[in-house]
Amino acid sequence: MVRALALGKGALIRVLHPVQICAKCAIMIKDAIIDIERRLKERGISVHQFCQDIGVSRTTWQRWKAGVVNPRLETWLRVQELVPPKEKKGRAA
Repeated sequence: MVRALALGKGALIRVLHPVQICAKCAIMIKDAIIDIERRLKERGISVHQFCQDIGVSRTTWQRWKAGVVNPRLETWLRVQELVPPKEKKGRAA
């Protein structure tokens, strides 16, 4: 649902309904989690260990991945700080 918001003097802006925003975030979070799990696997780090490191339960991680709930901003920022960096793809010398 898109609503128009009046800003005075006839100006209108379109505002997305919060549910639409959450649905888009859930898809982005799911994609990010799949990428994070791939990076963890490449480095031999279990998802369970990573969850302990970021301070969330494995169940919470799975709920994020399934789109049942979204992480709080401060928790997601902690995930981003601790996730292993992407491996650079380059040619061996």
